[in-house]
Amino acid sequence: MTDAIRQEFHIPPFPPISAHNYGGYIAGLQKEHPDWMFLDVGAGLRDTVTEQMVNVDVFPALSTDVVCVGENLPFADAQFDFVLCAATLEHTKRPWEVAAEICRVLKPGGIVRIDYPFLQPVHGYPSHYFNATPEGNISLFEKWCDIQYCIVEDHFHPIHALRWMMEDWKNSLPDDAKAQFGNMRVDDFLSSPIPDMMQQPFCTELSPEAKKVICAGSTLEGVKKQGPQFYGSLREEHLAQEVQQARRDVEIMRASSSWKLTAPLRKVVGLRRK
Repeated sequence: MTDAIRQEFHIPPFPPISAHNYGGYIAGLQKEHPDWMFLDVGAGLRDTVTEQMVNVDVFPALSTDVVCVGENLPFADAQFDFVLCAATLEHTKRPWEVAAEICRVLKPGGIVRIDYPFLQPVHGYPSHYFNATPEGNISLFEKWCDIQYCIVEDHFHPIHALRWMMEDWKNSLPDDAKAQFGNMRVDDFLSSPIPDMMQQPFCTELSPEAKKVICAGSTLEGVKKQGPQFYGSLREEHLAQEVQQARRDVEIMRASSSWKLTAPLRKVVGLRRK
């Protein structure tokens, strides 16, 4: 983990530590398949360590085997039989790259298991970037994997999202507004017009920090960068992509039957040009 990577991915010296158990499913798989190699991307602090499981994270917890970012896993292709990534992709800066890396190091026929939050408030380990719908979760992996299922298990039941948001809302209010908010019935909340509720203390006195944690969305405005260095880097990146695509096109063309059949004709044309 270089200083440049820490800076690019906004990794603080001492990130918050996430600590969760694997549960019976993963432990059972390890016992059932003692010859499998497992990878846990974003493992956090685990209370159990086995020789079968390689724990990866952005900080060196006691149970961490490899310190790196998920966008650049330092493993050769097709190394693992099972890759787990639980409640981690929302904390990655470019989850589509993490998904590609996970599938790269997974063996053909191997299994990937992804827990990806959707309606959860902002929580940082150390940062929080992208939540995803079940369709969004599928979209990251369907290019490389045959999706067996994408379901809402009990630990992602809607009650968790509602409870978490309501608790953060209530606990972020001053005492008087907290009492008013806590005394509301669910029907009161659902039947009151939103413009009217927006004038109530439980809305007006909610702190800006709390709004960011449980907001319904955000609005961004920016100014495009200027300067030859910026535009030059864009041109170079675009040119590199075009060269790479051209090389792939040539490889596909040379592997085609028409290329092989027309080889004598191309040889004659080449001799005539000489």
